Amino acid sequence: MKMTQQAFWGFLTECVESVEYGPGCGGTCSARKCKEAGSPCPRDTGRCDGGCQPGWKGVDCTSECSHTYGDGCKKNCSSRHCNGTPSSTCDHVTGACDHGCSAGWKDVDCVTECTLNVNYGPGCHGNCSARKCKDVMGTCPRDTGRCDGGCQPGWEGVDCTLECTLNVNYGPGCHGNCSARKCKDVMGTCPRDTGRCDGGCQPGWEGVDCTLGMLQCHM
Repeated sequence: MKMTQQAFWGFLTECVESVEYGPGCGGTCSARKCKEAGSPCPRDTGRCDGGCQPGWKGVDCTSECSHTYGDGCKKNCSSRHCNGTPSSTCDHVTGACDHGCSAGWKDVDCVTECTLNVNYGPGCHGNCSARKCKDVMGTCPRDTGRCDGGCQPGWEGVDCTLECTLNVNYGPGCHGNCSARKCKDVMGTCPRDTGRCDGGCQPGWEGVDCTLGMLQCHM
């Protein structure tokens, strides 16, 4: 019996052109994942002349990539930088990371590194230019965006993108405590950058934020 034939009641019948193919005509032309939609479907192999769609392999493009993904199954699942436990298996088409990317990487499959001094963090969503670093010329690490020299007054966080809480804390790194100031006007505001007491200090206290005792200042 020829490869492209099937038996019906003792008779040999050729595979239906553009419908079925292969041994016993067991292959279905419409089930192939050919890159070219109009690719011919030879009765013997079902070969996709233009290659396979991403995530598929084989002469007839009916086998999923295994431990690999994408166009030609050339990308390794284990080479991705996904958030969480590394895995050697993944979506055979996109290689998508279900829980996003590790810090410093982006794209669906997390294989593209953040651009140095441009963006940072998981998915590269952090904007280096939006940080409030004390050293405005400092580097912007791809993973954290860390401001090594600390933050400008009124800002906090590793990457100095969190504003101090109004009337709660203030100053570089938001280390100033608004309630610890000795302002003459106890109901006055507490600016995030300086904690300045606009109405002056209570007796015995000095400084923009009225946190320095006079005895301490003049020792």
